[in-house]
Formats: sequence, structure tokens, C-alpha cells
Amino acid sequence: MNAEIINVGTELLMGDVVNTNATFIAKHLQDYGINNYFQTVIGDNPARLEAQIKQSLSRSDMIIITGGLGPTYDDLTKEIVAQALNLEMVMDLASKERIESYFKKSHRAMPHNNLKQAMIPDGSRALDNNYGTAPGVLIEQNDKTVILLPGPPRELKPMFLNAIIPFLAEKRDFMIVSDRVYIQGIGESHIEEALSSLMIESTNPTIAPYLHENGVMLRVSARARSQEEGHALNQNAVNVILETFPDNIMGVNIGSLEEELVLELTKRNQTIATAESCTGGLLAKRITDVNGSSAIFNYGAVTYSNTMKTQVLGVDSSLFDSVGAVSKEVAEAMALGVKKLANAHYGIGITGIAGPTGGTVEKPVGTVYIALATTAGCVTEKYMFGHRHLDRESVRYAASQAALALIHKHLK
Repeated sequence: MNAEIINVGTELLMGDVVNTNATFIAKHLQDYGINNYFQTVIGDNPARLEAQIKQSLSRSDMIIITGGLGPTYDDLTKEIVAQALNLEMVMDLASKERIESYFKKSHRAMPHNNLKQAMIPDGSRALDNNYGTAPGVLIEQNDKTVILLPGPPRELKPMFLNAIIPFLAEKRDFMIVSDRVYIQGIGESHIEEALSSLMIESTNPTIAPYLHENGVMLRVSARARSQEEGHALNQNAVNVILETFPDNIMGVNIGSLEEELVLELTKRNQTIATAESCTGGLLAKRITDVNGSSAIFNYGAVTYSNTMKTQVLGVDSSLFDSVGAVSKEVAEAMALGVKKLANAHYGIGITGIAGPTGGTVEKPVGTVYIALATTAGCVTEKYMFGHRHLDRESVRYAASQAALALIHKHLK
């Protein structure tokens, strides 16, 4: 089955809103073995939307349209779809009652134009919206399926999971099962060269490399009738990858590095503390974004000035004159200081030049030292991010990512 996604909204075209819906839907279509060859963003323009719907119906079995289901005059997705399919609009009484109940529970008067949201194309099925007033719509006509979903992700995602996933499960003959191998410290071109024969010869599963924030991700994907069968088909290729790059493997089917860190330290009943300068607390923020991080993270210090590095972390002030604040020695002193201060099993120290100013010939923008203090001592790495990351934000993120990767490598 071939499907395509149409995201409706001028705010998407203007860049005012990031289109996360297409990514969310596409991932689930892949899981259910449904091909997704086209993704389109259309502004709130009736003529262009109708033309796109007709084109999509001519080449795809299923169309999933998001947005344009609101109560205002420019929310016309249902009406345009009905027009393209030669269907009348009718009142769905169940949706009308749900919308009225929604306002009643919130102790607000319902504007009359919200009744527009209860109108759906004749013969279609309304999809309950438990997080808003706009019901979704499912239409099946002449071997074609059209699915209409609300634009806000907090409404779209639960509706898709609760109503559309069961529908897709009934339609599928097979699924795509993927295993993802994450590799660091080696480039995509080198990986492709080493695995070229495997990639070319493998048809089920297929192997594809992608750049990833953690380095390179190799996706091994098999067409199968069950998860178990798919993973079994993938296993030989996964094993070859693991054997080819034994020193560079970060993991298979892992979450983000911060999620893996929290999981691993929780298993070990260990803690970590952070001392940050150029990253300004970003590493601590990423760790504490993870549910359950309170079990492993008990202290984070942002010591941006040299004075605070000395007062809070105990960094020897003479180091700033002898080797500079951005140095191996200061990074190690920060890591050891915060580890001692927090009585943690691990301490991380980060110092660097995020830019765009502050760099020198010896230490250009993007120079970062990261130290990991353990019970056995310190491991320190120097990074030169300036050649790849030209702005302050990307240097800071790259440094936080490198710090997580350094911890991950040690915990292996």
C-alpha cells in the first residue's frame, strides 16, 4: 500500500511552526509496511489544497491530511476533501455532543462556530478527540482511504495511536522491522567502504547509513510478518557490523545518550555530577530531562567565571595564568572538584570557547576540553569543533554530546 502525507497550514510554510507531525506519522507508516513516497505542505489555500488532494488520490492508496480542522473561516480541510470526493457535509451528532460537553466541563460558553467542527463528509467516520474539539475523520471510498487529523501534535498523536494504528494493523500484510546500530568516532564514508559488499548484496534486510547526533546510525531493516521474524532476519547483518567496528559501537537500538546514561547508572546504583563552563548547564539539562534522573544526578555547577571555578570547585587559580581556563588541567580540576563536592561516583568537567569571539591562534573557537573523573583518576579529551560547528549554539551542543559519549565509552 502506498500512502502520502499532506500537512495543511500556512504557519508551516512560513516556518512559524515546526512540522513534527510528518515525522511522527512517517515512522509509524514504515512500521506497518506502508510505503510513504510523498510528503507535502500546503498553505491555507482551498484551490491548491483541492488540486493536491486530487493529485494524491491519483497516485496513492491512502492520504493522511493534518491540520485545517479548526472552527475558523480558514479551516477548510474537511470541506475541500468532501468537494474533491463529491460528498456532502453532514452533522455528526456524537461529535456535536462531545464538543458541547468539552466546553461545559471547562465552564465556558461554546462559540457557535465550533459546531462547524462536528460537520463531516457524508459516509465518513468521526474519530474522537480527547484533547481538543476537532474530531478526526476516516473516509473509505473506491479503494482509497483519506484520513483527516487535527494539526496540534498533542491532539494528533493520541488520535493516531488510538484510532489509526488499529486501522493500519488490519490493512497490513507485512511490516518493516528495523534494528539500529549506533557508531561513533568513524565517518559515514569509511563505514560505507568497509560494508559496501554487505550493503549491495543485502536485499532483505537492507542496510542504510545515516548521520546521527550520536555519530552514524546504520539502519538494518527487514520485511517480515512479525517483529520476531524481522529481528531474526536482521541479526546476521547486525553481527557483521558489530564485528567490523568493535571499538566504535555505541549500542544497538539504544535511546539517546542521556537516556542510556540514566539507565546504566541506575542499574549500577551510581551517581554523576557536572561542572560546566562553555556549555552553561546544557549537559545537566539534558541529563535531568530524562525521567528518573534524580536517582543518578545530584549536583550540577555552572562555573562560568574563573573566580567561581576556584571558589566552588577548588580549581587552583594559578592554572589560569599558566595554562589558561581552556585547558586539560582546568577541565580535570573541574571534574575532580565537582566529583568531590557532590560525593559522586563520576564527575564531568567541561571548559571551552563556544564563540563567536574569544578564540586565538592557539585555541580557536570550538576548542573544548572535557574531563571525566572516576575513582581511578581522570580521562580527558580535547575537541576541535570549530571546523564543523560555526555558531555558538552548535558548539555548545556538540560539547554536551561529546561529554555524554565520553561517559558512555567509559561505562562500556
